[in-house]
Amino acid sequence: MADKFLVIDGSSLIHRAFFALPPLTNRKGQHTGAVYGFLRMFHKLLLDVKPRWVVAAFDKSRKTFRSKLFADYKGQRKPTPPELKEQFPLCMEVLQAMGIPALEMDDYEADDIIGTFAKKADPSVEVYIVTGDRDELQLIDGRTRVMYTKKGISDIKLYDEAAFMEDYEGLAPLQLIDLKGLMGDTSDNIPGVPGVGPKTALKLIAEYGSVENVLDHIDEVKGKSLKEKLAGNQEQALLSKELATIYTDVPNLDLALDAYALKPLEDKARQKMLELEFRGFFQQFGQLMGTVPGLADGSEGASSVAKGETAGLSGNQDAASQGEVSLFAPAENHTQVFQDGTAVEVPENGMSSLFGTVVPAAAVKQIDTAGQWQEEAVAMDAAGAVWFIAETAGEIPNLQFVSARLLYNGQEYLLGGPEALAAFTRWLGSAPNPKGTANSKEVFRTCFCQNVEPRNIIEDITLAAYLDDPGRSGYALTDLAWHYLGQDRTPDCHTLVRVAETVRKSLQDKELMKLYKEIELPLAPVLARMELAGVTADEK
Repeated sequence: MADKFLVIDGSSLIHRAFFALPPLTNRKGQHTGAVYGFLRMFHKLLLDVKPRWVVAAFDKSRKTFRSKLFADYKGQRKPTPPELKEQFPLCMEVLQAMGIPALEMDDYEADDIIGTFAKKADPSVEVYIVTGDRDELQLIDGRTRVMYTKKGISDIKLYDEAAFMEDYEGLAPLQLIDLKGLMGDTSDNIPGVPGVGPKTALKLIAEYGSVENVLDHIDEVKGKSLKEKLAGNQEQALLSKELATIYTDVPNLDLALDAYALKPLEDKARQKMLELEFRGFFQQFGQLMGTVPGLADGSEGASSVAKGETAGLSGNQDAASQGEVSLFAPAENHTQVFQDGTAVEVPENGMSSLFGTVVPAAAVKQIDTAGQWQEEAVAMDAAGAVWFIAETAGEIPNLQFVSARLLYNGQEYLLGGPEALAAFTRWLGSAPNPKGTANSKEVFRTCFCQNVEPRNIIEDITLAAYLDDPGRSGYALTDLAWHYLGQDRTPDCHTLVRVAETVRKSLQDKELMKLYKEIELPLAPVLARMELAGVTADEK
């Protein structure tokens, strides 16, 4: 098997990360959420792809040779939010500190740098391009694949030649530029031929092969209106194709693979991550890339995410308060409101679905210390769904958790030590992750006794099961598993998920979801506070 060269579209991925995750800041007030999300993606890519060489490409300016060809190229785009703009150089600094070349070039886009590596790198290596830009699908060939980020930072589709042809009705990857020559591209403000949409363009290119050949055979094209459109916009069609074509011969790029080889992390990487309060990252990347001899792992302390020192969603915009958001499946587009009041339409809810694409169960990880929990918490995508079961002990006002089980992305964790449980309690009050549990009222009571306000508990199977069947004698997880699944199952998080899926469907069938979401769930913390406060009796 050939060694792999990972080529990252840095501009695309950091943009995706910015809109996929809640805003994060460090103690200095620097916005770090996009960099954090980018590094989470990068870590996963190293695990999945296992590359020998890595490079990241960034856009330097919107003024490129394309804007000289067509002044309105990308002219419709809104200014980059300042909270994102300041993170581009920060991301490049982190990568460079890690020994990963982060490149940008005058007059060229990141796409062109990527295209040059794809076509000019040593032909014996496999090239994996990571991007959220479909333009780069044109670079696919026998040795180049594109990992296309469909949504957010975790939903990735791998395209090779066969996958591209399947999605584009038999066209070859390079014919993508011909499609755009005819239909244009609104995201880049490429005009194409007015009135020619994707279906018509696909049909024409499938029949004639290229824009040039379509124009040479206008007389054969069916439909008077279509002929007139093509005849009247020939120069614009050719210009649009040129604008859509990735340039694959960017000058002054070092194409020697040795310049992009992964190297052990040095102290400057540790220092940069400490500066950004990404302490857990150094240890995680060090496990994959190695560290220079004698260098401490830098894992002491916790990142801003692990400690919950995040800006959060402005205006208390937790997932549960933004309408019907589910742990079960992706929601529709929603509007993210940032701290400055800017509203942006986000193309996903940012949550990991725990159904439909269930990850095989891994061995349960035992966590007994705060440090162990912090390592795991910082590795969790800030928008990823978490299911948990917690057992409590003690009396009011000294309730505390004595054990907890969590499920995240197929991995189950068992928390047993008092340090880990205290850190977990604090995490419940700080982490924006959507959470599902059982008996949420008891969770709220316990957290309130520890001066913690749990965030984003949006599923409670105990409440749901009670609403579904108020006459039951018991609502323990083992009882619910037998009732809803017909199985005697271990009361773990996997059982919790399966029961939740079944009881939720029953509520939907009975049209009780509105009552569950809008009355029962919001009432749980209110009742918990009432029970803590008690009721004063009038002795008279």
